[in-house]
Amino acid sequence: MREARYYEHLQRRGVPWSRLPRFHGFIETTLGPGAVFDLVRDAGGEISKPLCDYFQSLDLTAKHRRGIVRGLGELRRYLVDHRIVVRTLKPKNLVYQLTDPEDGRLFVVDNIGNTEALPVATHIPFFSYRKINRKWARFEHDLLAEYRPNPLVARIIAAVRRTASETVERAG
Repeated sequence: MREARYYEHLQRRGVPWSRLPRFHGFIETTLGPGAVFDLVRDAGGEISKPLCDYFQSLDLTAKHRRGIVRGLGELRRYLVDHRIVVRTLKPKNLVYQLTDPEDGRLFVVDNIGNTEALPVATHIPFFSYRKINRKWARFEHDLLAEYRPNPLVARIIAAVRRTASETVERAG
């Protein structure tokens, strides 16, 4: 329910749904109320796979490396630009939507919102930027630890960091 309230908050703020599945409200199920979201699908109609599937396969990582680097950079900018706070960023909560056979974009599909009792980061930009950047740094750290056997993951993280620092330098 907390996550759905946060999606409603994002709707009121007019956040574009380019990196989040659109929230459509609730329906009644046999197990109680259920939240309804768009299902992220690849250009070919297949259900998009989580990022962890790509990182668990050296072949998939290699094939989609450029798209994943671009997707991670775009996702980080999206979160910061629109002040979208996540509880945790994990590769199982991000899906890589193939927009063509060798390119795609990332969507956050779970753990959206702020768990603080007083959700200051939800309403004050300075605190949301700090929280997003802290969560992103933890995400990179966890990726490097979890996917150590896949050397391409470290290269992807390094490329995303370079791109982010170049973006900051151009903006400054």
